[in-house]
Amino acid sequence: MSFSSSTPSPESSQNVKERLLAVAGPLFAKHGRNGLSVRQITAEADANLAAVNYHFGSKDGLFHAVCLQHVRRLNETKLAALEAAEKAAAPAPLTLEQILDCAVRPMVTLLSNPNSDHLLMARMIMNEFQDPQSPFAKLMRDELQPVSGRFIEKIMEILPGASENGIAWGYFFYSCTMMHVMMSLDKIPCLYPRLSIPKDSEETIQKVVTYGAAGLRSLAGATQEH
Repeated sequence: MSFSSSTPSPESSQNVKERLLAVAGPLFAKHGRNGLSVRQITAEADANLAAVNYHFGSKDGLFHAVCLQHVRRLNETKLAALEAAEKAAAPAPLTLEQILDCAVRPMVTLLSNPNSDHLLMARMIMNEFQDPQSPFAKLMRDELQPVSGRFIEKIMEILPGASENGIAWGYFFYSCTMMHVMMSLDKIPCLYPRLSIPKDSEETIQKVVTYGAAGLRSLAGATQEH
């Protein structure tokens, strides 16, 4: 294994980049953004010490690339779930509950294990939004907006005449609820000792969907058979 600071060989460049991304996620999740050194990352990836700067510009650049990878994977899963649900329901339109299920189920499935790397990374990603002026926060918004827009469009289709502004606000609140619930499930005993913890992921999904659908219908001033 070489820790030389020389420029990595172009021949193995793509493989090295993929290895860095593969090992960096679990390492960041375990040690945090500031508790991890470049040397630890490159040693785990069996890569040249200069590889992180070569491929990502810096350790922060690698961290942001890992975060982006997580977000894109989740977005792709949400859109695939929406497409599959539409095909299964055709020719009938989806209900509001079915649409909201497609938005939350991939997240619950991915983050339901409180010890998973995905949940720890999700918490770090949320911290990146604290500075709205940072380039990474803008990049994340660019990734999230098209997906949110797609779900809002589907809701508008099945709630004709409803307030577009109300639907947008409703979906915004629903998205915040999803994130807060998934970030806080393991903290329920500390924060709300009288609250019963959902027995499984399905119960979590149903609670979030039921709550979100009622609030969204109220804000949108709409009704729909379900």
